[in-house]
Order: sequence, then C-alpha cells, then structure tokens
Amino acid sequence: MQGVLTRCDDARLQTRDFHAQANLLVASLLSRRESFFKKMEEFYDRSGHA
Repeated sequence: MQGVLTRCDDARLQTRDFHAQANLLVASLLSRRESFFKKMEEFYDRSGHA
C-alpha cells in the first residue's frame, strides 16, 4: 500500500493507456473496499490484537 501511495504521483505514469488501465483497476478495488475492510477487521479481532 505504501508503494502505491508514493508512486501515484510519478511523472512517468502519465500516458493515456496507463490512466485507462489504472482507472479500471481502482474502480474495481473501490467497489470492494467495504467488504475488504470488514474482513480485515474480523481477522484483526480473531488474531487477539497481538
């Protein structure tokens, strides 16, 4: 996640094709974020907050 955050502003990632692919990927990820975070919270609770 940190790598994605730091590379989002990379000037080399400015082509139209890259933006089209990235947009599709991000839309898919965003549509699943609620269920993803729910599962992560359940896992965290089961892990005993180690």
